[in-house]
Amino acid sequence: MMLINAYIGKSIRDLIPECNKVKDYIKATKEQFVSFDKALASTFMDKLSMMKHCKSKSVREHIIEVRDIAAQFKSLEVNICESFIIHLILNTLPT
Repeated sequence: MMLINAYIGKSIRDLIPECNKVKDYIKATKEQFVSFDKALASTFMDKLSMMKHCKSKSVREHIIEVRDIAAQFKSLEVNICESFIIHLILNTLPT
């Protein structure tokens, strides 16, 4: 355990409960990162739902920004339908 703790940053070590066995420590680490992924996905969803096109950016930049956030969902293994992204982009553009 001392060897593992030597290679893990203090900020991460503080998030994981104390364990005496390596197997328990790895399990606790996996559980911690699953909850982190859920929180991150929630943050991305909030960003998408609050986005509006502002006049200081071009429409192209706005579309790229929405697509970048959608791509971040894929890295979390959350599937978002392409038609939903298109619908979202069209709804956030000015009329």
